[in-house]
Amino acid sequence: MENSMRRTLTRFLVCTSLVGAAIALMPAGPAAQQQGAATAEAMQRAQEVYQADLQRQEIARNKEAVVQQLMERWRSEIGESQKGLEGFATSFRSANSERLLQLTQAKTWDAVVATSLGLGSPSVLGSINNDLVFTPLTPCRVMDSRFGTGAYAGPFTAGQTISLYVTDSLVANGHAQGGASDCGFPFNVGTAVALNVTVVPSGASGGDLKIFPFAGPSPNASIINFTPGFNLANATSAGIAQSNVNNDLSITVEFATSVHIIVDVMGFYSKPEATALQTTVVTSAGYVLGPGGGFSNSMVSPSCPAGYTMTGGGFTQSGASQNFWLWQSAPAGTVWAVRGENDSIFSATVTVYGVCARVPGR
Repeated sequence: MENSMRRTLTRFLVCTSLVGAAIALMPAGPAAQQQGAATAEAMQRAQEVYQADLQRQEIARNKEAVVQQLMERWRSEIGESQKGLEGFATSFRSANSERLLQLTQAKTWDAVVATSLGLGSPSVLGSINNDLVFTPLTPCRVMDSRFGTGAYAGPFTAGQTISLYVTDSLVANGHAQGGASDCGFPFNVGTAVALNVTVVPSGASGGDLKIFPFAGPSPNASIINFTPGFNLANATSAGIAQSNVNNDLSITVEFATSVHIIVDVMGFYSKPEATALQTTVVTSAGYVLGPGGGFSNSMVSPSCPAGYTMTGGGFTQSGASQNFWLWQSAPAGTVWAVRGENDSIFSATVTVYGVCARVPGR
């Protein structure tokens, strides 16, 4: 009897081992395969994020070396002009680690320009064409043909096109525009400019001016029309050539026999970019709800500090782990309100908090 039981047990163990081995050799089903693929994909994404973090840290530690590598890599596109060398070096140095990482990964010069200007960046908020952010400047003269020399010496006549800088430095590459040397509009930052254009006619006929980005198409519409003997000014906004080291915009004279042109910059437009909110958390003292039906209708957080807005909130609860009922956790005017009841045999302590936020500097 005992030997028979041993043989039966041995056969069972052998069969069990064979079944286990067969199961192990069977291909995974669709669900298991899908889960395995998803896990591998998640691991790959995590590895990519980790590698990018390491790259950002390395860039932050060796920022100047990265800037010099970018300058050398794109030397032919940047050129040897003062405007390009100083402008792009300053632009690269002012970039944070994330943007420098994107610049090092850029495959084309167009991608470098777009990245430098923040176009298409994840931090862009809204449309890069229709939601530009305006930065006002103290009015500053970028060109005055009455005092300019070379190509910037007036008066000008019909058919002439004057191409000029509105971004700093205004005297780079030998430009002698008759105005200031710098007006506070950084190179490789904005995509459009706000101007005040003044004409001083000195000929016998009137005319008009057209303004457009350097190397771009001339528009059909003029920005100012004038008659002989009358000085006239007009405020306008115009797009500029993006990151162009030669010039920013052009002005074409039509019909006039003789006219001086004065250009003042009033501000510039740049891409919209998300601004991190400044936040703080306000927390109440603990509200104690007694056992067996302890009820509270007025558990609230403190109000936000001046200048902040309540944007969220919640509560923490300790003590009773069961039979604690909550039917409100929501904003209530300037505070975050929680309402609940404790039906357990233990006391419960509830702390209510509110999350307050504001735009930095306001």
